[in-house]
Amino acid sequence: MASVSVRLTLQTPDDLNAEIVSSFLSAHPFTGFEQTREGLLAWYEGDPDATWLADALDEVKEWLKEAPQIEQVADQNWNALWEAQIEPLRIADRLWVRGSFHPPAPEPGMLEITVDPKMSFGTGHHPTTALMCRFLLENPPVGQKVCDMGTGTGLLAILAEKLGAVDVLAIDNDNWSVENTRENLELNGCSHIRVEAGDADFLADSGETGFQCFLANIHKQILTRDVPVYARSMDNGALLAVSGFFNSDLADLAQAFEQQGLQLHSHAIEQGWCCAVFRKAVAA
Repeated sequence: MASVSVRLTLQTPDDLNAEIVSSFLSAHPFTGFEQTREGLLAWYEGDPDATWLADALDEVKEWLKEAPQIEQVADQNWNALWEAQIEPLRIADRLWVRGSFHPPAPEPGMLEITVDPKMSFGTGHHPTTALMCRFLLENPPVGQKVCDMGTGTGLLAILAEKLGAVDVLAIDNDNWSVENTRENLELNGCSHIRVEAGDADFLADSGETGFQCFLANIHKQILTRDVPVYARSMDNGALLAVSGFFNSDLADLAQAFEQQGLQLHSHAIEQGWCCAVFRKAVAA
């Protein structure tokens, strides 16, 4: 089947806006995304005049600077291209994240996670994912119940289990990510992680509670909208670690979270991106 590329020029072509647009488009039959200097390049297999494409692009039109460029391209092995671009990653000198096509950790005793990302986000290379990994390394969820909202490749869920979590719920609204996460769980021999397709609405409808650690590496708009669901599902005293936003957005985010009984505990910054940790108030 022929491949089609859709080149999107964004009004503000930074990491955050590329992730926002790709998160919207991932609900449609795209098979891959690549961030470019101008914005985002998306692919799918099928007809350049696919009926669903106009609806998909209409959802992200407010981020676009000009009309998308759509063209049919020669078939390519997209996974091989990803493998050529991704390098193993060392985080905090304690964690080694690699693809199955890479050599193992160079030093004994390092935690090691194998992730074949395909087209999902969350290889650890983006500052937000690395920041979230550092949070878990500094706050190991030993014996805890954990939720990883917007799991992507499953990296954070896998790390939580390797650090001692006994029950992990990984959720993503992208079916490609759900499939990819399940594959990565098998690569890492995980047995305490449940993977579900959905978003905060799924969690609200399930009525599941009791999370002692909650992870959400999602853009600011989604965090602000969905934090009431996160808060209701967490135990008193539980920690919520969030990223996917700039440090300049922290004050607004903290104000919204405080209204849900979540107090800012700490935060870390890398390349302008922020990871903030909130604690749910303990009932008097």
